[in-house]
Amino acid sequence: MTICATVRSMRVIAFSVLLAGCGATTAIDLSLIADTNISDAEQLLAEVDVIDLVLDSDQGLYPLSAAAQYDNITISDVDNDGSAELTARFATNGLDHLPLIRVERGSLTDVPLAVSLRGLQKQTAALYAAGGLRGAMFSAGRTERLSVPFNVVPRFRPPQVSQVVPGHGSSVSESEFSGPIFIFFTKLMDQRSLLEPSTITLNRISPTPQTIAARQILLFQDRPGDDPTITMTVEFHLSATLSGGTYEVKVSSAAVDTTAEHRPLDQAPMQPGNQGWRSTFVIAAGALKGPDPVKATQCGSGPGCPVGTRCEPKLGRCEPTACPASCPQTLVCDSALNRCVQDCRLYGGATCPATAPLCSSAGLCRPQS
Repeated sequence: MTICATVRSMRVIAFSVLLAGCGATTAIDLSLIADTNISDAEQLLAEVDVIDLVLDSDQGLYPLSAAAQYDNITISDVDNDGSAELTARFATNGLDHLPLIRVERGSLTDVPLAVSLRGLQKQTAALYAAGGLRGAMFSAGRTERLSVPFNVVPRFRPPQVSQVVPGHGSSVSESEFSGPIFIFFTKLMDQRSLLEPSTITLNRISPTPQTIAARQILLFQDRPGDDPTITMTVEFHLSATLSGGTYEVKVSSAAVDTTAEHRPLDQAPMQPGNQGWRSTFVIAAGALKGPDPVKATQCGSGPGCPVGTRCEPKLGRCEPTACPASCPQTLVCDSALNRCVQDCRLYGGATCPATAPLCSSAGLCRPQS
């Protein structure tokens, strides 16, 4: 087994995983691509010094008896599924762009490959970036080039607001809406930061400007145990009935997550500074007719769940009845939850919890069938 690297102008532009010696023509070039809505390659490489490539297949790539170590290549059962996978480790020190990784077929079985990439953080060796794809195939005598998403995982990204109820641009009859406002976050948030009076604000912006104070703000950790996709819901209970007009919900970057870094809210991480959330909705003076509020005491005091939500008895609170018309970038609609969730395709499924380890073609984590 031979390991070769292509060098141009003193920079490594390709790593090679060769299972039959240099010069083989049947190969796959894996081009690592960072989503510019998450981070750029320079920022990612500033934090990562090692990339692990894992090749696997649904049928198992190697028998356990093939376990071996060759320089930076290991054949072993890394996922405890009873068969061995190929792992290659590459150092990224000195790179100013994401590498191109060449896999030459050699003795590999001609089956669809599952490609996983893991970028480890300097010093801590924590999983900082991840990516991958499934169904990679060799073509005899050719080099196939495949783009592979490779992105900073949510743990190291700033939190965002994923959706709000009433939704941005929606209209609700004043006879049917008594609150609260629901705000959903992509990460577990620091409670003290959310309870600061200036962090979450509700204002009528027309016809007569008015600030609507919160009577009470309730915080809920969503679906604990599903780490690393734990999220948070905020209920902004109103101190006054909303009359007809246009209202604005704002969440400032004073909201921070619960990580050690206390990352501030940022709806557009690639823009300078930290961008807060802003959405608007209209309260129509009895002009629209929507579904009646659910009468359910287990979902809190008052008239029940407002328009746009329904009572979820298992959780004991109101939950959305639908995703917004469009989810923020890097999020997708999970119609089973009516939530905007992380698109697992951006991370090669590495963000999926153990209870739902498969990343579907829609970007949703699903249980194994």
